[in-house]
Amino acid sequence: MERERLLKPYLRPDERLVWTGAPARGLVLTAQDIYLIPFSLMWGGFAIFWESTVLGTGAPGFMALFGIPFVLMGLFMIFGRFIADAILRNGMVYGLTDRRALILRRTFGESLTTVGLGDDIGLDRQGGGAGTVRFGPKQSIFGMGRGVAWSIWIPSLSPVPQFLRIPDADRVYALATGH
Repeated sequence: MERERLLKPYLRPDERLVWTGAPARGLVLTAQDIYLIPFSLMWGGFAIFWESTVLGTGAPGFMALFGIPFVLMGLFMIFGRFIADAILRNGMVYGLTDRRALILRRTFGESLTTVGLGDDIGLDRQGGGAGTVRFGPKQSIFGMGRGVAWSIWIPSLSPVPQFLRIPDADRVYALATGH
């Protein structure tokens, strides 16, 4: 298979792949979107209102320039983050060996994240057998740790290694934990 071929160069001589996969493709909503979508609509709506008001009243030029970054950020929060996350996930391949989890990112160059199979493995079920297997502590919109800010908006940028939205999450979790 294509995934095994991509991951094979990263395997240690005494290691074997027990599972390969990839994240869900397309638009993915998370539990945090219940807060992020209304916030992004309010932010973007206000920024667009501000900019259109400034342009419509003939206010000084610096006022129009001041609003542009806020409009752009609003558009990113409303639409762009979903596109960026889909593009990043489209270039990801996952592998689970008898010793490690491997996350290969192939969108802008090629990078590999590996993590040993330890005690801090979690499972977040999304329904229909799909879910996310985490190899570290769960991140929260309210617990802003190092590197978390972008991952709230773009889940595939999470600093916690994870297999995002895989179809057979229960089975992969069992393989990773030995249960």
